[in-house]
Amino acid sequence: SDDPACELFQWPLSAAQAAAVLKHSETFADTFVYLNGPPPQMAAFNILLDQRDSLVWFEDIAGTGGKVGRLYALCAFQLLDPARAARLAV
Repeated sequence: SDDPACELFQWPLSAAQAAAVLKHSETFADTFVYLNGPPPQMAAFNILLDQRDSLVWFEDIAGTGGKVGRLYALCAFQLLDPARAARLAV
């Protein structure tokens, strides 16, 4: 809740809003079980993973997001495109 990107969170969260949350995040949320549901970053990550064009969304985040957004993109590519994840990690 200390992350300014949380202010971008609204439900339902569109893919564009999810990308904005990840691009502007300053906190990498863990997967700890939360009483009030997942943190906005995790919800945004999952929404983008569910998109048909998820690779395009995460490629954009990798190129234009902050440090935390790029880390989320790296995580996504580890699931979706391991070769891209290896290049991004460098």
